[in-house]
Amino acid sequence: MPQKARTAAMSGKVKTKPKAGAAVQAKAGTKAGAKAGTKAGTRAGTKEKAKPAAEIRPSQGRSLRHTVRFKASPQEVYDLLMVSERHAAFTHHAAKVSPKVDGLVSAYGGYIEARNVLLDPPRRIVQAWRAVDWPEGWYSTATWELKALPSGTQMTFIQDQVPDDDFEAINEGWVEHYWDKMTAYLERKGGRKA
Repeated sequence: MPQKARTAAMSGKVKTKPKAGAAVQAKAGTKAGAKAGTKAGTRAGTKEKAKPAAEIRPSQGRSLRHTVRFKASPQEVYDLLMVSERHAAFTHHAAKVSPKVDGLVSAYGGYIEARNVLLDPPRRIVQAWRAVDWPEGWYSTATWELKALPSGTQMTFIQDQVPDDDFEAINEGWVEHYWDKMTAYLERKGGRKA
């Protein structure tokens, strides 16, 4: 799917450039993809072990890294990403997000598919993540690290194994369709990006 069509599928309009002034530090580079782990995560005080990620095919791809600060607690940021109703509220698109390790995630009306590999609320999320128009069987590893700061939360996001042909659209898409929308939602709810 061409970049404009991919953006349109996520937003209902064609816009491929991140908004000016977005408080995001992004680093992009190439990296041989690393396999998604099978570490244990925690949920509600109990340990849950992820099953081996057999369907995640190691591949060559590119890695991206974003660092964003929000004036909200780590739990608030975690819930925006991991609670279906809150995810749908800030994206304005259907979302089904399982709160469990090995649970499935669908966002932007099914354009995004993922499986939770590791959950450590409210500090860390690791998902096997893909867009539906990626090559069959190709999953990236998406990791959110949430760190409490006196002024809110610093979120470090790393995504490995992004297909070369989709890299720019995905890199820009996180800013436009996630970080900017999360910031706007938190501002309406009384917080703002740090």
